[in-house]
Amino acid sequence: MEELLDFTFNPFNPSDRYLYAVDPLKLRVIRVDLTNGSRQVVAAGPELFDFPSSMGFLPTIGPVSELVVVSNQQERSPITNDAVSQTTFDIPFKVAKIFIAP
Repeated sequence: MEELLDFTFNPFNPSDRYLYAVDPLKLRVIRVDLTNGSRQVVAAGPELFDFPSSMGFLPTIGPVSELVVVSNQQERSPITNDAVSQTTFDIPFKVAKIFIAP
């Protein structure tokens, strides 16, 4: 199963041909090559993510881009998850910075 919540292109690097997406259920960020549909995991794991949901590239100078990913932990709230009876957020929320090299 796959659920992709947020998608973005790198607006600061026109030669970056990938579409980046967060996959909250698998705790990862992937990128999709739009020329052939192939996918690659950019970063993954519970150390970095707790239901990653939003991301964006920071303005950068040089060849390395910075992608910031925020985890909103929506799986831990009864507002968005019928399987839990109370909110159990793990404070502080995780924010990961991923460096994307050309």
